[in-house]
Amino acid sequence: QMVVTTLRKFRDDLTSTPPDHLVCVPLVLDTLYNRVMLRLASASSLRRHLASFFIAVSSVFIQAQRVVKGVALEYALTPASWMTLLKAMLVAALLRPVPL
Repeated sequence: QMVVTTLRKFRDDLTSTPPDHLVCVPLVLDTLYNRVMLRLASASSLRRHLASFFIAVSSVFIQAQRVVKGVALEYALTPASWMTLLKAMLVAALLRPVPL
């Protein structure tokens, strides 16, 4: 099912129809990110720390996945060593999201 929305109704449509794929312009993602960060700024200290922790973990996972798939920019000119590749595989396997 395809859903077309506006910036004003984006949050409601995202909640009512969770996407498998999201095609949008950068402004939409920037607006969504800014709204999340504003809500986080007014949240409790525990909630802010938890969110920061999970954002950091997801960044590490994404970087490890890029190294494993061979699309990491720092290894564009010279390929990653076998030790770096092995470390990235281990990190990606340990941090892989668990489907609920």
